[in-house]
Amino acid sequence: AGKLSFMPDLQSIASFVLASTIPGMNSHFLKGENVMHDRIYSLEEEERVELGLQGLQNDGKLVDNNNLERDGFSGQLPEKDDNEEENPLDYLAYSTGSELEEELGSREPLVLIYHTHASESSIPDAGKAFTQDPTKTVVAAGEALKNILENDYGIGVIHHNNFYDSERRYAYQKAKQDLEDIISLFPSIEIVLDIHRDGVPRRVSTLESSSGSMAKILLVTGTAHKGWQENHRFAMHLHNSLESSRPGLSRGILRQNSDYNQHLHPRSLIIELGGHQNSLEEVFATLPYFAEALVKILY
Repeated sequence: AGKLSFMPDLQSIASFVLASTIPGMNSHFLKGENVMHDRIYSLEEEERVELGLQGLQNDGKLVDNNNLERDGFSGQLPEKDDNEEENPLDYLAYSTGSELEEELGSREPLVLIYHTHASESSIPDAGKAFTQDPTKTVVAAGEALKNILENDYGIGVIHHNNFYDSERRYAYQKAKQDLEDIISLFPSIEIVLDIHRDGVPRRVSTLESSSGSMAKILLVTGTAHKGWQENHRFAMHLHNSLESSRPGLSRGILRQNSDYNQHLHPRSLIIELGGHQNSLEEVFATLPYFAEALVKILY
């Protein structure tokens, strides 16, 4: 257990290569094929392939068919109030390895959950888009996901719940050292999830069904680091696993010309759980399907 496997027969999967050039770099990828929905497309066909409810733009980026404007991926609508009180949780949540080991017990952690923008909240619950109350932010979603993975599947999980976004422009820089320390301390970690919530309209971030509403999931990969293709490959397998667990729950994959600290681990992703207009109840309804999708590619 704990060895990551994406497909029953990896030998049958063509090598993953994207057709476009990485913005800011002067090299092109080698010729190859790209796997989407268990079908193999040539690079010439790839530009027209739809992944879930997504379509490929000319630059190869997967976006909503509604082509809605997004400010990066971080959901900064409305802006965070910089006059709020100092966040009482702005400290290293786990200051020593022994504290983490005590919490984990005999289980080796396979999943690391953290939040670069831990103040991103649910407006229906918090009354605003950013708050320092972790019970109304993405931190609550991370804790709920941890509990499902541990209690239902017996998977060791580290939920690192620091707040790094008291100054959002420096959040990724502030998070980097802690992530490096945790990943170095626990080499058993197979998956690293930076959980956010998006800033798109509710009609984009919500899956409506007869059983109720659920927050949809957008996977984000950064291309501004060497080896980003491995992160993107993982995103594609996770998307397919989500489609298998609950069709329509995934919004697809968004590729951005940034790093997002994903260079620290080849299976590190940003997970956008719903949007600012989704309730935590809708986010929690999504998590069992997300956990199932993760487990299917862990084993």
